[in-house]
Amino acid sequence: MKGSLKEMTASFTHFMVEIIANHHLKIKEKMGEYVTDLQKKVCLNDILLEKIGQEPKSFPIIFDVTVKNEVYQFRIEKSFYSNWYDGYIQKSVHNADELYLLSQWQYGLFNNNEFSLVYQPILNTETNTCINVEALLRWQHKGTLISPEEFIPILERNNQISRLEYWVIKNVAYQMYEWKKQGIQVKVHINISVQTLQEKKFHNCLMNILQTHGISPCSIIFEITEHKQLEITDVLLKNMNSLAQKGIDFAIDDFGAGNTSFSYLSKIPVSIVKTDKQFLIDEKNEMLFTAIIKSLQTLNVTIMAEGLENKEMMNIILENDIQFVQGFGYSVPLKKEDLIIFLKSQSITSANLAVIERNANNLRVKRSEFATQQ
Repeated sequence: MKGSLKEMTASFTHFMVEIIANHHLKIKEKMGEYVTDLQKKVCLNDILLEKIGQEPKSFPIIFDVTVKNEVYQFRIEKSFYSNWYDGYIQKSVHNADELYLLSQWQYGLFNNNEFSLVYQPILNTETNTCINVEALLRWQHKGTLISPEEFIPILERNNQISRLEYWVIKNVAYQMYEWKKQGIQVKVHINISVQTLQEKKFHNCLMNILQTHGISPCSIIFEITEHKQLEITDVLLKNMNSLAQKGIDFAIDDFGAGNTSFSYLSKIPVSIVKTDKQFLIDEKNEMLFTAIIKSLQTLNVTIMAEGLENKEMMNIILENDIQFVQGFGYSVPLKKEDLIIFLKSQSITSANLAVIERNANNLRVKRSEFATQQ
C-alpha cells in the first residue's frame, strides 16, 4: 500500500507504541502502512509522545493528524498487560462538532464532573402512583447543556458508549442504596445500548455492582436503545436470558420510531414496550398509535407511553388501557433530592390529573426545551 496518503484505501491500521527511554518511541505496526507513511510527512513520534504525556492513562487518547487536507484519527489506549500502548489509525469521517465531543466527553466525565443524572417519574395509571423512574443523563460542558440526543449516537457510532453506561449503572446503584436508607424504594429504568449489553463481561460486572450496593435485580429495568437496526447475536441472547432469569426486566425504547420491530419481541426476553413520544405529540399519529397498542396488547408485554403533555393525551392513554406513562405533563426529570420530595408528596387520588392539566399550560410555552431535556 505504497504511494501518497490519498491512495490509501484500508479502513484502519493497527499498531503498538512503547516508550523506551529518553522520550523515544518504539512503534510496531500490526497491519497496513499508515504509520510508516505518516512518519515521513509529520513528526509523528513527537505528536505521540506529547499526547501520551498529556492525557490520563485510564482512558483512550483520541486525536487527529491532518496531512495535505486529509484527516487521520488516532486512538491509543494503555495496555493492561504490558508497557505498550495499543491503538489504531483510520481516515476520519467525522465533522468538527463530532470530533470535539469525542475529544471532550471522557475528561468531562472522569476529571471534571460534567455529567450528572436526573430521574423522571413514571406514572402507574392503574394505581395513580409512581414506583418507577427513568435515569437520564445530563452533560453540562463549559456552561452549555449538551443533549443526550446529540452525544449518545456519536458515542455509539464510535464504540465508546459502554464506558459511559457502566458509569451510569454504578451511579444509579449507589443512588438506589442511598434512597433505600431513607425508606425510598423505586424501580429504575436505565438506557442501555446493545454494544454494552452484548459484552461478554457485562453479566458479571452488572451483578457485582448490584451486589456491592445491595440492590435487587428486580429493581432494574434496562431500556434497549438502538439508533440502527438491532442485531441479535448469541452473546446478546445469552446475557439477556441469564439476567432475565435473575429478575431484571428489559424494555424496548422508542417502539415504532423506525428501527424497532414486532419480530424482536419473539426473539429477545422483552417484558416492556415503550412507545415513541411522537405518537402522542403528533395528533396525525393517533390512529396508528391505537393500532400499535391493540397489537401489543395481544402479546404478553407491559405497555408504557412516553410523551405525555396534557390532559387530552392522558385521555387517549386511559382509553387504550396503557398501564404506565411518562412525560413532562406528569413530571419533568428531577434531581435526586427533588425526587424524594415528589415521591413522598404523591397521593393515591385523582390529583395527578389536575397536575397534568396545570403542567400543560407551562408546556405550551416551553416546547422548545423538550428536545434538549428528554
